[in-house]
Order: sequence, then C-alpha cells, then structure tokens
Amino acid sequence: MLTAWLAAAGGEVLHQVLQIVISLFNRDALIAGIKTSFEDSSNPLLASDALLEVTASMAIFGSALLSMAVVGLLMFMLTKLATQHKWAGSARRLWFAFSIYFGLRLFFVFSAVPGGSKAPEWLIVGDGMVQILVGVTAVMGLLFSMKEEVLDYTGELAQIRKMEKELAEEKRRKMLEKNDDSADDTPWYKRRGQDHSRGRGQDHSRGRDKDQDQDQK
Repeated sequence: MLTAWLAAAGGEVLHQVLQIVISLFNRDALIAGIKTSFEDSSNPLLASDALLEVTASMAIFGSALLSMAVVGLLMFMLTKLATQHKWAGSARRLWFAFSIYFGLRLFFVFSAVPGGSKAPEWLIVGDGMVQILVGVTAVMGLLFSMKEEVLDYTGELAQIRKMEKELAEEKRRKMLEKNDDSADDTPWYKRRGQDHSRGRGQDHSRGRDKDQDQDQK
C-alpha cells in the first residue's frame, strides 16, 4: 500500500511538472484568451502586452503552486501513515479519497483529445502515460488499504470495535428500559387506587393484631 501510494505521489509530481511545460508551450493561446476578456474594459492599461504577460505567467505558476501544495500535503500525510502516527487513520482516509479521484481521472485520459496545443505530441503522450501510472498505482493502494491488517495498523479497527461495543451496550440498555416499561403497564390512576387499597388493608391488619394482643393481656 505504502509503495503504491508513494509511486502515485512521485508520478503526480512528474505530471505537474509536465503540465507546466505544456502550459508554457501554449502560453500564446492563454494570453490571447486573457486579452479577449480584457477587450471590453475601458482601461487601456489592462490590455497592455506587459500586463498580459504577467497575468499569463501568474496563472500558469499559480496553478502549478497550488497543485504542488496538494501533492506536498499528500506526501506529508503519507509519512504519517508510514510512521504509524496518531494521524495514520486520517492519512489513510485522505489517500483513499484522492485515489478515487486519480482513478476517475484515468478514464478521462483515454477520452481526452488534445486540440490546438503547440506542445510536442511526445510530451502530451508522455504526460498521459504518467497519469495512467498514477491512476493505476493509486487504485492499487486503495485496494490494499481496505484490508483488515491495514485498519489494525492505523488504529481504525480498534475504533470501529469500540464503537460497535458502545452501540451494543446502548441497544441493550434501551431494551432493558423497554422491558421494564412493558412489565408495569397498569395506568397510573389504577396504580394509585391499588396503592391506596393496599395501604388500608395494612392498617386493618395492624388493627386486628393490636386487638388480639389486648385480649391476650
């Protein structure tokens, strides 16, 4: 599991680097798109070449920085999982979610048709192959992560058993309360009359005992 997810993380880093290179090849198309969005503006400075260059560069490297931050988080959580840290369960669940994403992205790689890209075909094909590798290894790690020994390793199995025990005790307590309520289903007003009658019977019994004691004396 750890090896598969480590390979997926390394492949994702390579994929992000290739995406930066491909975006640089398509920089002119990006600038043209930004210029079109600025054409309706009354400020001519917004459509200047210098500002367009800076905006395109910020868009490319800003997106790459965000993607690398996500990959860095995944690598950090993978180290917590490898060292059996107290966050190991959270790390496994995080990687589980991202493995599903990487697996779904795998299908879009086969259906994607690059059009209008100035990047070399070998670069686009190489990036696609890297995404396939990431998807396959991530799904492999996902399948391994669902094994019982892995859940025991992360401490999640103990938490599940504790939760099941608490639920069973709560269910048993509710059943006992329900049985107690059903055992005494006499209406309250009848129970009150029965208690009153029982009290008078006890008073009469004590009176008879007292009379018998006086007779004996």
